[in-house]
Amino acid sequence: MEILCQALTELVTYKVIERKKSIGQVKEVGRITEWFKKHEAGIAKVEETTLLVGNSLFLVSEGSSCCYLATIKSIKMNDISVNETKTTTGMEVGLKFDVDAKKGLRLYQLHVLNVLNSILFLLTKLFYCKTIKKITPTCNFMVTLFF
Repeated sequence: MEILCQALTELVTYKVIERKKSIGQVKEVGRITEWFKKHEAGIAKVEETTLLVGNSLFLVSEGSSCCYLATIKSIKMNDISVNETKTTTGMEVGLKFDVDAKKGLRLYQLHVLNVLNSILFLLTKLFYCKTIKKITPTCNFMVTLFF
């Protein structure tokens, strides 16, 4: 049940990102080029943007419709930790997120970041089932809705 709820959440989030991309409200800001599982951190090749510790990005794998919200826990530029950085196209940045990621994931940033990020973050958390033993009302509703 937990896996089903997580898959539904990722699919809905992916569809929202695709829609926002088509109307210009979301921008691809980079791609994870290396991922170090032991440190739960990686290197991303980024576009021109501003990255802040504490801000959220959507991590998207377009081949599998995998999509989830990740909060930036730390940023490194040339092995120096920073809280904020303005990047240019082609720059490589070290990023650590609050979730596990993998090589090849695309990074998306909403233009209307604060409001929509908060709404989508809450929806993601509401739809995600925490344990198999305890089904949340929202997850139960989603299962009933789709089956």
